[in-house]
Amino acid sequence: MIQVKVPKRFNGTLPVPVWVVKDFFRAAKNLAWVGEILLRRKPQSQDKKVHKHLNWTKGVTPRGLVEVVEIVINDLSKYKGLDLVRVEAGDVTVKISLK
Repeated sequence: MIQVKVPKRFNGTLPVPVWVVKDFFRAAKNLAWVGEILLRRKPQSQDKKVHKHLNWTKGVTPRGLVEVVEIVINDLSKYKGLDLVRVEAGDVTVKISLK
């Protein structure tokens, strides 16, 4: 659940069920897998800057990164009432919590 408070302007809550977040990351993992296939088939650039930028995909796959986030979300969903983030900047308060 995302809660935003701005005095005299906006005070609202955006309820996002945990299963929606889980489904989002499951779909993102599939898209990352397709991206990996496309990166493998892409011809290697002769430009050293570009090659250095894309070199990280050999050690850590995009699908692996999304999978780690999915695992963290699954583990965090077991804890109800946990505040993940609470940021206060002046009058504005943003809070992300699991309920």
